[in-house]
Amino acid sequence: MLRNIPHSSARIKVEYRQIGYGGTTSVMPNKKAQRATRPFLRRRLGRELTKLREDRGLLAEAAAKLASVSQSTISRVESGKLAVRVNTIRGMLDAYEVVGGKRDALLELAGQANTGTAWWHSYRGGPLPDWFEIYVDLEGEADSLQIVDMQFVNGLVQTPEYARAVYRAARPDADADQIETLVQLRMDRQKRLTSGGQDLTLVIDETALLRQYGGPDVMRDQYRHLVELAERPRISVALVPADAQAGVVGSFTILDFPEEDDPSVVYIEHDAGALYLEDPAEIRQYARAYGRLQTAALDLKSSAARIAKMIKET
Repeated sequence: MLRNIPHSSARIKVEYRQIGYGGTTSVMPNKKAQRATRPFLRRRLGRELTKLREDRGLLAEAAAKLASVSQSTISRVESGKLAVRVNTIRGMLDAYEVVGGKRDALLELAGQANTGTAWWHSYRGGPLPDWFEIYVDLEGEADSLQIVDMQFVNGLVQTPEYARAVYRAARPDADADQIETLVQLRMDRQKRLTSGGQDLTLVIDETALLRQYGGPDVMRDQYRHLVELAERPRISVALVPADAQAGVVGSFTILDFPEEDDPSVVYIEHDAGALYLEDPAEIRQYARAYGRLQTAALDLKSSAARIAKMIKET
């Protein structure tokens, strides 16, 4: 299910040279807003600021000059991908001539968006890329994930041994401590899912399961883990047969959020970083692609049977 799509579309590209990873809304503070986490609040604030700028007829370059900030700051604040400074928001509100209760509400929202420390903060400064921090934040906020994997088993359903083997292949220059840090982060990310806090519908290409990481014992354990997870009420695993012609290339994730006015995000990872898509047309495009793959996939019972067969044949 895709959430409401924002009045202003955005295509956010975040790239770093590090490899290796598998509508306007009211801003008046209330108890529900106070319970929301930082990614949601930043995105809500970004949408409000975008609308204010557009209502003033300002391009980002002109807004940046008026607010005495860089154009990239305007872009990143509006996208919700930047930890906001209240003074920066105050300057933007001055530029947009926002006063009174609206101004006070937005400044309070900016303060809430910076409150607290993310659970994964202890992993910062290590082998975790900056661009992936954004995804971990969004993933933790999402209540529903629709994932397509074409290359290997998704990190949210990997065993530690399989994850270790994948990282060794993807990050040959990483030392043992860095690999273990990345594996532990991956296991920590799984806790909300395995505790029943999220819905996951995973569509995986059969060839991804046939690709060996870590040897037969590791693969058998990974197959068993998938079968066991698929028995849980909020998790489904569908297998696209190797000979299916679904017309979709590449892995992606569609994230939905519990707040109705928080729009869906499509996440696409590549060798140099990741894309975070919020453009309405692009979200619909990936939703259709996901639907095509679900149609091409085996039903859930047959998918589980096919994976169980792999256990015996490996």
